Amino acid sequence: NWRGKLLCEGAIVDIDSSLQDSFLKGKVFIKKGKQEWMIHFQNEFLAVEESCQFLATTPDIIVLIDKDSGLPIPVERLAFGLEVSVCALPAPAFWQTPAGLACTGPKHFGFPCDYQPISVSG
Repeated sequence: NWRGKLLCEGAIVDIDSSLQDSFLKGKVFIKKGKQEWMIHFQNEFLAVEESCQFLATTPDIIVLIDKDSGLPIPVERLAFGLEVSVCALPAPAFWQTPAGLACTGPKHFGFPCDYQPISVSG
């Protein structure tokens, strides 16, 4: 019984990454038809954006899943053309506290938004 949310599905069409201060930082772009999503990362996936709107941010857990194998794809294994599903899982409660958000929230990573927990049914 998983408590996650499917955010989008599509193919990886671009990857913009670089090594900065020992972190692999960048963005991966996923497209399906005319829809496009941008996923920010810094060693882990931090935020999912569509049309300048954040669909999910850290500390919620963002996972890219290979549609062929069903396995999660870590940042260092991103590849052009992979068909992926992007899911978000709710962060543990302690990361959603003011102290937790100070260390792991979107503003800690420079995103111009407040943390909004993903909503999951069930």
